Amino acid sequence: MQRLLHKRIRCEDGMSLIEVLIAIVVLLIVLVPASLLLTTSFRYAASDRRSVQAASIAMTEISELTHGSFNTIASLPTCSPTLGNGTPVATVTEESILFSVWGCAEWRNSTGSGDLCSATGSPGVLLVEVRVTWPNMKRPPVVDATLANPPVGTISATKGFLAVNVTGASNQPISGVTVNVTGPNGYSQEASTPADGCAYFLNLTPGVYNATISKPGYVSDQEVISPAQSTNVTTASTSVLDFSYDLGTTFSLKYTAPSLGSLAGQVATNLPVSVGNTNLQPSGWYGAGPPPSAPLSTPSQLGPLYPYNSGYTVWGGNCASNVPPASMQGSSIMPTISVTSGKTENADVFLVPLYIVVSTAGGIPANGVSIQATDNSSGCTENFGLMTTNVKGQSLTAVPLAYPLTSTQPGQYTITLTGPGPGYLVTTVDIEVSEQLAGNGTWQTEVTDLTNGQIYTYPAPVPVGVP
Repeated sequence: MQRLLHKRIRCEDGMSLIEVLIAIVVLLIVLVPASLLLTTSFRYAASDRRSVQAASIAMTEISELTHGSFNTIASLPTCSPTLGNGTPVATVTEESILFSVWGCAEWRNSTGSGDLCSATGSPGVLLVEVRVTWPNMKRPPVVDATLANPPVGTISATKGFLAVNVTGASNQPISGVTVNVTGPNGYSQEASTPADGCAYFLNLTPGVYNATISKPGYVSDQEVISPAQSTNVTTASTSVLDFSYDLGTTFSLKYTAPSLGSLAGQVATNLPVSVGNTNLQPSGWYGAGPPPSAPLSTPSQLGPLYPYNSGYTVWGGNCASNVPPASMQGSSIMPTISVTSGKTENADVFLVPLYIVVSTAGGIPANGVSIQATDNSSGCTENFGLMTTNVKGQSLTAVPLAYPLTSTQPGQYTITLTGPGPGYLVTTVDIEVSEQLAGNGTWQTEVTDLTNGQIYTYPAPVPVGVP
């Protein structure tokens, strides 16, 4: 009996300290997630309540707008994805929460779709939209919208309409573009493209109207930062102006200087740059520079450029004689550079080596001779500096091509050589610089001395004598 009593007492001694700690840990494992879940549920419940309150405010605002003056809703700003970032049209406080209200409106066709930029007649209804936000919002704004029929006489039968349609490189609508329209009798109006990229102008006196668009960092498909177009607006119809406009890309330019054994060459100074794409009018290329002419703001930055999906080729020079042959563009020595909207891309500027050796009449190398190249072909004027000759009379410079344009209008450089001090005579020589495809399939640089017809294939130098 005594043994059984001792055994029972030992069984009722309770849990050990380790068992207690384990129990606490288990309890925490259960309680902490439960607490977090409960807190999250409260937050979602509060957020849902804010959404319900915002929806009620939006409905009230829509009702007040549509039952008020039509001129009031017609004067609301154009709807855009950025609506809600400026000053609200109204604020409402409920349960100490400040709700902000934005309103916007845009014309639609009679079916209510946003197809005005492909319409030919007059608009039919006005889409009215209200967006409501609140502090620390964890979800998109609450939006309510309705269609409002304009009163009789709002759409004038004696007036015309203008739609400005803005799309990007992939034919996507571009919103937030500022559109300025001017026309007869001092008419001037500004609007912003909505989400569908179509800005609409109502009840215009028939006549010629000019539309100019702009948006920071954007550029047209013809490399114009603020492009403009004109059209004739006629009675009871919609005239449409289409713009190709997108966030530009920038080239970080690299100029490679030539070298020949121990002779280190230079890149021509004051060098303009051109880009090639078959969509550029009228000749498939566009020239920029020399710096600081926009868009070549510095020797190493070119942009903004339209983000063509087909990319660009890049070369030195702005004259028509500098344009490389079509067979060279996109080749291994002049690859096409892919571009992305809003990004900076690395681009090698295509140049060719011009190697000149200058000597006096006695055959002595002319040291310190400064050399200037001028291209006056096709009404284009370029002036840039070449490498000053060294003690061996050598000058090695990376320059643009200078192709002949026609038999009567050759593309050429006039090379002007001036000695290092007073008493030196100025010497000039006319040359062509071209790339020719050799029999082995490689491109090679050829320089033609137009004074004697002699052709020099690089690395053979062009000999020039000075008095």
